[in-house]
Amino acid sequence: MNKVADQNQPTDAIENQQPYGAKLRVYGGSAALCVEATLTKAAFPTLTFEAAQKKLGALADWSAKVAVQLTSREMPEAVNVLLGRTSTAVFEHHGPAKNKSLTMRRTDNAILVIISGPGASYTIPITAGDVFHLTTLALNRLVEANPVLGVTGILAALRSIPAPSTY
Repeated sequence: MNKVADQNQPTDAIENQQPYGAKLRVYGGSAALCVEATLTKAAFPTLTFEAAQKKLGALADWSAKVAVQLTSREMPEAVNVLLGRTSTAVFEHHGPAKNKSLTMRRTDNAILVIISGPGASYTIPITAGDVFHLTTLALNRLVEANPVLGVTGILAALRSIPAPSTY
């Protein structure tokens, strides 16, 4: 089933919570998205995307969420979508059974985040204000992984990535 969150509601913006880190929540009409600062098993600063169906009278059923954690190689590609350098990024074969995926697709007025797992698929549009907060969260993770570069160096490194059409 594909649940499309068609109405963005105000977000919690960036929250700082332990034991992980800052997070951004976006609530749509039928689904919710939580993007949280986490670490990979190799201790690389990254982001974990979680999506869940909204219930009537509740924010979301997080007990039935689908979660995808980006790898160190996927983070730059995701940030390039957020920055508008590329229009789409697809991250497949996630989870122990390799049956989860995350797609980020830029449209005219939002970035669509599509998270799929066994028996569920959620599409959540992220609009301008939340794109800004997600971009800063993602850039901060890359800076944390590469502190000597700082934001300016990270942005220069991201520009060095060939556009998908040149692969």
